[in-house]
Amino acid sequence: MRAWYSSSSYPSSSSFSDDILRYGRQLLVPSFNVSGQERLLRSKVLVVGLGGLGSSASLYLASSGVGTLGLLDHDVVHISNLHRQVVHDEKNHGRLKVESAAERLSQLNSSVNYVQHPHAIACDNALGVLSGYDLVLDCTDNVATRYILSDACVLLRKPLVSGAAIGMDGQVTVYNYAPPGPKETQPPGGCYRCRFLKPPSHVKSGGGSCADAGVLGPVPGLVGVLQAIEAIKIVGMPTASASLSKRLGMFDTRDARYMVMGLRGRNKACPVCSSGSASAPSWSMEKTKAFLSAHNLIAEEAPETVVTVCSA
Repeated sequence: MRAWYSSSSYPSSSSFSDDILRYGRQLLVPSFNVSGQERLLRSKVLVVGLGGLGSSASLYLASSGVGTLGLLDHDVVHISNLHRQVVHDEKNHGRLKVESAAERLSQLNSSVNYVQHPHAIACDNALGVLSGYDLVLDCTDNVATRYILSDACVLLRKPLVSGAAIGMDGQVTVYNYAPPGPKETQPPGGCYRCRFLKPPSHVKSGGGSCADAGVLGPVPGLVGVLQAIEAIKIVGMPTASASLSKRLGMFDTRDARYMVMGLRGRNKACPVCSSGSASAPSWSMEKTKAFLSAHNLIAEEAPETVVTVCSA
């Protein structure tokens, strides 16, 4: 362990000895150790949606030592959220979720830089917001937002960790990511649109959200924890672990079952992944907006407003 203490380029804003005390148990994990912690402290991760998934994901990303944690949500805290959205509490009823979450997370780990985005993600602002981050977590339950985030991440070449929870079931996968190595042997995984060239069938029937079908409180918490783990693996230990890229983790808490199934890589029919070259897709967010309009999936358009809350 002593060799770990010799790093002269440790990026933490607090003292190295303080971080050894805080993150020491992580440093003992052989595949993570100090190099993983250094990468994590330099990373910039965006959590989109501070509901059930985003609550647990943001708590563990903050506690694990992500350097900059972006928090994006336009909604306010409501008492009906609290059985699953554990980053918020009763005293913050009616307060913006980004403010509520930033306050709680700062109490958990004040050395993290929290950036608040108190607005909806939209075709008009997605590229500008996402460009400032290394990795994005989709913690929403809105199909239009999923298309926006996926398309923007392909255009910006950012990994996207996507989660979903409903009833007693949950899913996690990673889009648009390939582990380090030759592209011939490690091609990038597909995107959300590769799986759903057209909106999923449950959208037309009006189902598919927690508000419609309900959700058991701990289920989105479990999904968010798995999303945080995938994000930490991608950012902190990319060569030492297998991500859920081109794989889908699914669990059924009713029958206590968990399984991982393989997903196909990029869909040749996908107009985003397969358009243009890998380095310069010919897709645009204007085309995303037209697609959403054609399928009556109108995301809320909101001007970009960013408030940065720096740690002490």
